[in-house]
Amino acid sequence: MVKMNQLDGNLNIEGKRVLLRVDFNVPINDGAITENSRIEKILPTIKFLINKKMTTETKTNKENQTKSQKQIKINDQKDRERIINDLPFEGAAKMLVKNTLFSSYESDKLVLTLNTEFNNLLTKNIQKSIEKTLLKKFNEMTLEIESGNTNGSTLSQKETIKEQQKRKQTEKQFLDDEGLKEIEEAFNTKVDLISIKPLKESSNV
Repeated sequence: MVKMNQLDGNLNIEGKRVLLRVDFNVPINDGAITENSRIEKILPTIKFLINKKMTTETKTNKENQTKSQKQIKINDQKDRERIINDLPFEGAAKMLVKNTLFSSYESDKLVLTLNTEFNNLLTKNIQKSIEKTLLKKFNEMTLEIESGNTNGSTLSQKETIKEQQKRKQTEKQFLDDEGLKEIEEAFNTKVDLISIKPLKESSNV
């Protein structure tokens, strides 16, 4: 057993400056401390030093403390999509997370369902990259990605559907134009739908 040094009650430190380094890296959930044994254990030392009428400078490990305060909160796919948009996923990792559905989050384990069309792109390195990005912001957690049917509900699939709807709207507005109809009638031809692009898109051509 390791012997711990203790402060001598007769130690003359009155008026002196003491540097006290403590570890207040405690678990926090929804802004409330869930386990405070580290704080309780250091209180007698702090009170002892105060009673000795000395100047105290206390330092904590702020980096670890900040990390412990960041709890991942995922209750549904909407929360999952918010995280995807907020975190700096890159390359293949970003493409894959956009093609996943939230499945569950329990006991610090996040389970995602990946669109089966992207199974061959999921590697150990890409999964580690996703985990690394998540851990930059959230507490320790494990990630499991399983294959399954996403029913067109992933962020990527919804973005594709939105773009398709936008294109159909553009095509309809274009084809309903009376001037275009007169041109088609005059030249006895039809407009190539593939060539129809929104103004913002066509300006980059």
